[in-house]
Formats: sequence, structure tokens, C-alpha cells
Amino acid sequence: MTPSSEGRDAANRDGTAPFLPIPAVVGAQPAENLALLTQDGYLTYGELNARANQLARALLDRGLDQAAPIGICLERSADFVVAILGVLRAGHPYLPFDARQPRNRIAELLQEARGGALLTHGNLFAEGTGPDLPILRLDRERRALAREATAEPGVPVAPEDLAYCLFTSGSTGRPKCVEVTHGGLAAYPRAFNARLGIDAEARYLHGASFAFSASLRQLFVPLSVGATVALATVEQIRDPLGLLRWVKEEELTVLDWVPSYLRQVCAELERLGPEARRALTGPQVRILVSSGEALSWPLVRRWREAAGFTGRIANAYGQTETTGLVAWCEVGEVPEAEAHALVPLGAALHPAELYALDEALHPLIAGGVGDLWVAGPCVARGYRGGAALPKRPNPFSPWPELYATGDRVRVAADGTLIFEGRADDQVKVHGVRLALGEVEEALRSHPAVRDAAVLAVEEAGGETRLHAFLEPMADAFADEQAVRRHLRERCADHLVPHAIRWLPRLPRTASGKADRPALRAALAAEQGFPDANQGALVPASTGPSAETVEAVVRAAWTQTLGTGLEDGDFFELGGDSLQVIAMLGHITTALKLDTPLIAAFFGEPTLPGLLRTIRAGLAAEPAMPLVARPRVPRLLGPGTA
Repeated sequence: MTPSSEGRDAANRDGTAPFLPIPAVVGAQPAENLALLTQDGYLTYGELNARANQLARALLDRGLDQAAPIGICLERSADFVVAILGVLRAGHPYLPFDARQPRNRIAELLQEARGGALLTHGNLFAEGTGPDLPILRLDRERRALAREATAEPGVPVAPEDLAYCLFTSGSTGRPKCVEVTHGGLAAYPRAFNARLGIDAEARYLHGASFAFSASLRQLFVPLSVGATVALATVEQIRDPLGLLRWVKEEELTVLDWVPSYLRQVCAELERLGPEARRALTGPQVRILVSSGEALSWPLVRRWREAAGFTGRIANAYGQTETTGLVAWCEVGEVPEAEAHALVPLGAALHPAELYALDEALHPLIAGGVGDLWVAGPCVARGYRGGAALPKRPNPFSPWPELYATGDRVRVAADGTLIFEGRADDQVKVHGVRLALGEVEEALRSHPAVRDAAVLAVEEAGGETRLHAFLEPMADAFADEQAVRRHLRERCADHLVPHAIRWLPRLPRTASGKADRPALRAALAAEQGFPDANQGALVPASTGPSAETVEAVVRAAWTQTLGTGLEDGDFFELGGDSLQVIAMLGHITTALKLDTPLIAAFFGEPTLPGLLRTIRAGLAAEPAMPLVARPRVPRLLGPGTA
């Protein structure tokens, strides 16, 4: 794909690197390099590019409006990657959806974004279903696509042309459809890898939903240097220990996780003995990238200890509206006396620019707390439908505008920025301003607390009080007073919550973050939460009896879903995949099981099915130790799509 001369000149005038669109960068990689690795097979760059070019030509044949985004709704597979590259090479922006979203919701969002077509599979959108748009079912079009030419169609794009659209998560309101240009997308992998420093030998784990901006980094950073993308399945992501086993077997070198998922991985590792941990971890992983949430020093220490990890750790910051990550902090040794619970955000990834400003848009001095603003080609064009991003004129550099992130930061003595929470999470309690994230990190430092979420609730009379929701460690005793003593030893009195509730599991959004709107809605509706000391798991005995097994499993099930919800499908009763991980972790710890439960549970996600799996596992022979296995077979050849 050759960009127009006008586009190239526009890219150079602002001082950034010459513009080369991402599809052209991927197309220039050595054809024999391994591009995509899945549980089922792999694709070389030659095969990946050929399939993407065939799809691009098929889209061009349909004469669709090139300004309209093409929706993509597929399972996590090679087809999704082919679809993204194919859409871009046809000159269209793409709009990805997670296949786990309700079908009617996908159709609504695609209509809202004024989409031009939908790429999917027949099992996701059958004939006669879906939005009122052209629908291309890739699984049913393989033969037709295979007849298309494999040469790149050469559709020119300019930096200001739209590359993709992404809906925000909607955790703080109605989702907005963010528009990102080819110029912003092209700059991102180059800027990020300037600090990451991977080459064609790297194998980068891709675990993010394609509907989130993290998927861009996990896809295009390795593809832009000829490295391998290791695309994990939904089932692998649901099973942290199984995922770690795959990471070791396939010798993956880069992990990229949100802190919420990293906590789940640590919790699963911590219930294993040293030998079992060593069987799942190894020195082949050279770097862990953490983003999407604030990374705490205690979690860094926990990961190093649980996994025996001695490689590099990076804390990175960004938003959907900034095309992804715009700040990087190389995490060194955990300080003995942490001046702040959170790892700094670090320095800007060039050419992005970060500014910590007060309300008058003046730069903050050391110790000051203010708003974080971003400038540069990374800033999105706007929201689909014409809504503008929150921006101000930029008085500090040639970039014309500053984007208001809505995040608050503190300037440390050395000039680094430390995350202080969202502006809408900054609240006053008894006249004192505080960040809810600070309270949550203090709660997580208690040994019985696995995770925490805090809400500020304005109650009758106008007084604002803090309500904390705690998820306990496995087999931990839920002692509210112990948590309060712990906080008072470490925090000012105004940081101690008015109310503390223990939940078997915190509700989660699709990206794994605590679902605060769900907690607030439950609190407003005065739904019953378990009392602090109710529902503890039945302790395991040596050689558990059938009665003990049933008691432990039923207790874990009801702790997770609530009483009266023992009949039916776990997910239809309101459970989610992260709750499954934690629930099964409790069960395996209490019963001292070696039986893998994740895969069997998703095959029959009911209470009777879970009991059958566990009873069969207890009656079976001990599991075989992990052994080397042959490399996965090749996917279908280049003549298919």
C-alpha cells in the first residue's frame, strides 16, 4: 500500500517520522517469519498477508462506502487478524466487537456507528439475523475468497484518514465510539517499541479482547517488527494456570496483562507448591507489561515472588482516546519504604506529550496534584457522530490541542507522575479531598483481602460516606474489625470506610475491572450482601469424604452466586469467567485437588456437572507430569481465507 504524496508531506511537517501505514509495515516483514501462533496452528507472514489481500479485494469488489467502518465480530482466531488487515488494506476503518457480546447489542452499536458492513461467521450471525447491512460470513466464503488475487491492492491512505473505531467500555456512562486516524495508529507501535525493544525473535502474548485498545498493541507492536503474536483462546484466558503452561510450552517472551488479571494469576500460583510453580514458570518470559489500571508496588512484589520472575516489568498508561499507551515506566526493584503505593506512570512515549496542569492550565510543581493532559498524533480525531473530545488550545508545543484525560496525577520530587485516580473519583469526605484508588490500595495490602472496590455514596442529609467491597483470599477469615485496625495503622481516619462488605467475588466488567456501576446499583437497590462472617468454605480434611466434597462445592457455588441459585447454567444465573477462576481456586485449595477443573466446567457449567467432575477426578489416577509436546500443526494453506 503506497500512501498519497499529500499524506506523506502532511506527516512530515509536524516533525514526526515519515508516514507509513500499518498494513504496509506488516506487509514488508519477511514472508517466512512466524506471524501468528494459536492453539490450533500458525500462519507465516506470507500466509497472513496473502489472506488479508484476498479479503481486501473481495471488499473492494462490493463497492462499499470507504468512509463507513466495517464491523468485525469473530471468535478469537486467525480469521480476526486476517479481517483487521484486510479491512485496512481495502481502505476502510474497522470496528471490532467481542463475540461474547449480545447479538442485538452488536447490531445496535454497528448501526449507531453508521457501519457499512459486518464480517462474521455463520454460527455467530446466521442467515436472516444481524444488522440491516451487508454481511460477509467468512466461513461460508472461503472458496470464493481463495479465488481472489493475493497481491496487495494498493489502496492509498493518508495520516488523517480514519483507521479504526472503538467503543469505550461505558463503565462511567453510555459508550462512545472513538475515531482514530492512520497517522495515530502508525505512530503507536513505533513509539511503544522504542521502550519495549523487541525484535523478530519475540513471541508476544495476545489476551486482550479485540474490542479494547490493548488488542492493538498486542497485535501491531509484534507484527510491525516481524515477531510472533501468540493469540490465546477465551478458554485459555479463563484458566490462568493453563495459560501459563501454554506460555512456557510455546516459549512466549512478552506478557501483557491488566493488574486485575495479574492478581488472579498470582492467586492461582500462590496456592501451588514450589515445584508446581516452577513447572509453570520459567526464564523465557523476559518482560511483563502492565496497563489499563494503576499498578501497585505490592502487586509487583507479589508477582516476582509468586512466579519467581526476574525479568523486566513495565507500567504503562493510556486511554482509548490516545490510541493506546502514551507513558512508560520501567519498574525496578520494589523500594523498601514505598513513598506511594502506586508505581509511577513514567515518561511520555515520543511523540506523545504529557502535561500535569492545575485548573488554570499552569504546570504543577513537585508535590502538586492536578489534571493530566495529552498532546500529539496519538490523540483521537473525535467521537463518531460528531461529538468532540474534551480539548483546549495547547500553549506548550506545536501540537495545536491538549486532550483532557480526566485523570488526576501527582508530581513526585523527581518529576515523575503518579496516578491519583479519575477526576470523577476524587471526592470530599468530612471536607477532605481523597482519591478512592488510595483507599483501595490500602485495603488490598491486608493479607485477607484479594481485591477491593470503594464507592463514595451521598446519603440522607448530604453527607458523603465510603463503602468498601472486599473480595477475600482463599480460606481467609472475613474479619471487618481486623481490616479497620489495619487501615488505621496506615491511613488517616477519613480514609477508613464507613461500611465494609465482604463479597465472594467482585463483579467485573468485560475487561476484568471492578464493575463499580453494578456495585452502586446493588447498593441503591439495597440488595442483600453476605454478612462479614457468613458463608466461609468448609475446611478440607485429609481424604475428603463425599459429604465434605459436596459441602465445599455447594458453599463455593452459593458464595459466588448467592443462595437459591443452585439449579441451572452458571453463566445464565449471572456468573462470569473471572468468578469461575476464583470459585474453582477456592474449591481446589479447600479439597487439595490436582484435578484441572476449568475446561470441564465450561463444558458443563452447572453445579451437578462440577460435582461429577470433581468426584471423577478424586477417583482417577494422579495426573501425569507436564511433558514436552510437538509443535502445533500448520493452519490451512495460503489458498484459503
